[in-house]
Amino acid sequence: MAAGNDTGNEFFGSATVGERGQIVIPAQARQRLGIKPGDKLLIFSGMHGRPALSVMKAEQVSEYVARAMETLSRIEEAARGGETEPGGPAGGTGTGAGEEGGEAGARRDREGGS
Repeated sequence: MAAGNDTGNEFFGSATVGERGQIVIPAQARQRLGIKPGDKLLIFSGMHGRPALSVMKAEQVSEYVARAMETLSRIEEAARGGETEPGGPAGGTGTGAGEEGGEAGARRDREGGS
C-alpha cells in the first residue's frame, strides 16, 4: 500500500537491485503512474542536492519541456517589451501588485515604493 502526504509524493515500497542492476517497480506504483510494459523511462540523479534516483516517463519529460519552452518564449517576448497576460510568466497577477507583478511588485507596493 502506498503511503502519501499532501504534497502528492507517495512511498510505494522498496526494490532490491539484482546482479544485473535491475529493479522491479512495485505494481501499485506502475498502476498509479500508468507505467506499462514497453514504456520508456528516464532516470535522473539527484534530488534537492542529495544523491537519489528519480524515474519519469519519457513522454512526461517531453510534455514538461514543451511547456517550459512555451513559458520561456513568453518571458523572452515580455523582456523585449511585448505584452503578457495577467498571471503570465512575468509574474503578473492582475491584482495591481506593481508593474512587474509577482512578489517583487507586491513587496514594492507594501513598502510604498514606486
